[in-house]
Amino acid sequence: MIDKFISVFNQMRCSIVENIFEVFVRSANHAFQRKVNSLILFTININELKENQKDVWLSYLGSYQKVKAIVEENSPHYDKILMSEIDGRAMKKIKKTKTVDVEFRDNTNQWIEDTLVEVRERRAYDRKDPKNMENLYLFRLLTIKYRILYPLKGHTPVDVDPDLNVTLENRICQTLHRLVQVPETDN
Repeated sequence: MIDKFISVFNQMRCSIVENIFEVFVRSANHAFQRKVNSLILFTININELKENQKDVWLSYLGSYQKVKAIVEENSPHYDKILMSEIDGRAMKKIKKTKTVDVEFRDNTNQWIEDTLVEVRERRAYDRKDPKNMENLYLFRLLTIKYRILYPLKGHTPVDVDPDLNVTLENRICQTLHRLVQVPETDN
């Protein structure tokens, strides 16, 4: 039974990331065509998404969080099964491996790991601008995903370690959930 929940959990995560990644790519492409800042267009698109489809996203992301909780509760070794991630534990593991020997990662995966840590640390500085903090964090996470799928050199996606991919995708889902939940404030 828990295997089915894990399968649903993984499918939901991948679907959410795929949909929001599409918004990100569309924003980046329009920004390139118009010679404007892609973060600004992405923020506009996210705000439109919040206005027009908030209930759908909240329902889907809420369901994702509930399935995740069921998986965590009923499979305490889930993080070992998929080699990481459930909530913030993977990031803690990543931070710990920064001080330990990390020869098990190739250069590309080491770069992804380092970038995830830097993005997470950079978020602390962004707390000074709480209105845009989640947009900026989500934008940075999706930028990592973009570089994985569309590397600067070569035309094939980067082969990412499964634990890093799950960590990145879960962070995207969590951030999007926080972003959609937050009511818009007019200042």
